[in-house]
Amino acid sequence: MRLGLYGGRLNMARRGALSFCPPAGFEWDVATARFRFDPDEQVQRAIRLVFERFRLDGSAYAVTRYFAGQGLELPAKDLASKVLRWVDPRASQVLFILHNPIYAGAYVYGRSEERMALVDGKLRRRYKKKLPQAVWKTCLREHHPGYIGWDEFMANQRKLHDNRTNQSVPFQRGAAREGHALLQGLALCGRCAHRMCVHYCGASRRAVYQCRSSRGAGACWVVSGVAIDSAVAELFLAALQPPEIELGLAVLRETERQAGEIDGQWKLRLERSKYEAQLAERRYKAVDPDNRVVARTLESEWNDKLCEVVRLEREHGEVRSREKLELSADDRARILALARDLPSVWNAATTTHAERKNLLRMLVREVVLTPVDVPRRATRVQVLWQTGAVSELMVPRPGKYISIATPAETLALVRELFACEKTDVEIAAELNRRGLQTGAKLAWTVGAVRAVRYDHDLYRPSRKSHRAPGQRADGLCSVQAVALKLGVRPSLVRQWARTGVLEPAIVGGPGRPHWFRIDPAILERLLEAKRRHWREQKDAGALLLLQEEGHCE
Repeated sequence: MRLGLYGGRLNMARRGALSFCPPAGFEWDVATARFRFDPDEQVQRAIRLVFERFRLDGSAYAVTRYFAGQGLELPAKDLASKVLRWVDPRASQVLFILHNPIYAGAYVYGRSEERMALVDGKLRRRYKKKLPQAVWKTCLREHHPGYIGWDEFMANQRKLHDNRTNQSVPFQRGAAREGHALLQGLALCGRCAHRMCVHYCGASRRAVYQCRSSRGAGACWVVSGVAIDSAVAELFLAALQPPEIELGLAVLRETERQAGEIDGQWKLRLERSKYEAQLAERRYKAVDPDNRVVARTLESEWNDKLCEVVRLEREHGEVRSREKLELSADDRARILALARDLPSVWNAATTTHAERKNLLRMLVREVVLTPVDVPRRATRVQVLWQTGAVSELMVPRPGKYISIATPAETLALVRELFACEKTDVEIAAELNRRGLQTGAKLAWTVGAVRAVRYDHDLYRPSRKSHRAPGQRADGLCSVQAVALKLGVRPSLVRQWARTGVLEPAIVGGPGRPHWFRIDPAILERLLEAKRRHWREQKDAGALLLLQEEGHCE
């Protein structure tokens, strides 16, 4: 009997005549045995806004953030009571709307199935499993009017699938996220054709592109993303040069339309709240005044509805002032000016990283990054446009320490200020005043200035101590004098004294310096130690460079 009833339901579903609780935005029309739009205008506009924002943002979470940021609500229907209610936006609810084919005008039945499981020899638990589209029991396209077309629905499903971050699928891009790495999800490795992932390292959150496919003992390779992102952004802005007047008018119309859509949603919400307040008022006035038990309850409900109206009006005013839902003449002129200056819009602080990535993905399909070592270290960047054309450029790829070294013009200014006997505090203040940064893109501090001075042998004599002469009358030399003769740092001379390479003639103590006798034989031995030290430093630097590129562990 159960199977017979299920077969009858299935036959009705194949004809599209089986009624069930439709999602928010639809009602079941008994006369035509079809779904129809919900007569509530606010519900329809909220559902249409979900699909419109997904076209622009390309992510369900971005749509959720938009609704939450504008203070809007989403309609949801309770399957048990079939009552429509307004709730705060959630990503699960937005995904339900985007994944539901009923919104595309298709009558679908049997998208999932329930299976029973045996527990102690008895059927007790049910497991609900989603079925792929190819095995749906019923799928009747163009069965009823929809909010979007079937082609757009399928494109949305592919977009949602591509937005998933799955490392097991090498060619899955993922959604545009909040990080500042511009090529996130677009970069491909030129060595092994795998998708390159983004890693943010250091206190400055420096972005690097990594290829984690196995090549021998370690990873494939890694490259810093700052210079590459700048080069691709310049190429993108140079290619994007539409007619100025048409673009400005289109941007102005789209801005006004979006602002009008948000304002319309709020007006409908206010209209609904005022209607509920009026309905509560009529109920209160219709009750017998002597029936105080009922009158008090209805009076409390009326008061709550009035407070809700006041709260919504206040929130609406805040949103109008914050989001500029009414554009003034100055706002329109500024929008037209910005539409003609795309680089300013691209570099504006209000433009988020996800918005820049979405703009880039409109024209760019993939970006291939390949390391080049001959004749000089560089990265070959090949940009595949959506039209199929390919643009190629070379971006210098300096080593790790060269990339964070102090710029030459900044170092020259430090030398100049040091020659003018400026203190480290004054030098740091002057560099920050001119807008200069360290090699790591940070503001200058006293410690950073001191480190640069020491790295380039810019020392100051101590004001609290009296340095002994570099060479005594009997020919003995101090640490500084030996370092000056050999062209090395005093720290290396002290290291030689600790390890026995250079024996002091007079051993000093607390507050007393070492003194060394330098004859031709000792001088020759120290020069050989200096050459050996430089070779060791060079080998260590080469090994570190290989580890950075992923050639060895």
